[in-house]
Amino acid sequence: MEPPEEEILGAINLMILGEGAVGKSCMLQTYCGDAVESVRSATIGVDVSTRVCCVRGLPVKLQFYDTAGSERFRPLIRQQYTRAHGVLLVFDFTQRDTFQRLEGWLKELRAAARQNPIIMLAGNKAEPELAERRTVSVQEADAFANQQGISFRTLSAFNVAQVCSVIDDLAHRVLLTPRLYRTQPTDTETFVLLLKLQTQAHMRAEDAERRLDMLEDRMAALEKAAPDGEARGAGD
Repeated sequence: MEPPEEEILGAINLMILGEGAVGKSCMLQTYCGDAVESVRSATIGVDVSTRVCCVRGLPVKLQFYDTAGSERFRPLIRQQYTRAHGVLLVFDFTQRDTFQRLEGWLKELRAAARQNPIIMLAGNKAEPELAERRTVSVQEADAFANQQGISFRTLSAFNVAQVCSVIDDLAHRVLLTPRLYRTQPTDTETFVLLLKLQTQAHMRAEDAERRLDMLEDRMAALEKAAPDGEARGAGD
């Protein structure tokens, strides 16, 4: 049962990007509760789906843009980049070419997106029974994500818990980013909870920045003191 309309936060726009046949539409079907067919037809252009769900206690409307991986639809997909609050970039562990083309997707997205969306990398077909078929290692994918400054998760498009965890995490990160998500719900209790979550996230970020500044100051002091210490040792 969906919550009353006045309690639902404004739509969060999530894009699912990646090469064709990496499991993007299957993931979306799994998340939205539809039965995943064993054989699916390819997405044509951009399919839009909407689901109201609860993210960290907040009723949110998620609007998904499921994109085709075919090159001929890329101009259409580029037009949607400006709408995205969050992007799930998907590759297939058993198809190395889908991993090798990730950098191209990222460059295109970052060049066209206006609001610097939250980006998350997802490696599909992470089931243990498919380990022997992998052509990309978890370590390699993790290193790529670190290099690009994005988070990385593994999953199976057929595993409800894994898919829900990844998408909920992406939606939650958008919720905690005021520059992306500034909606003000009419329901007071919902608004207070959202404001509290965003404030906590901001305070954690400020605390992390202070700790980093303190560490840098400490390292600078140690580097400055090192020559004096070496000189005194030589004099003794």
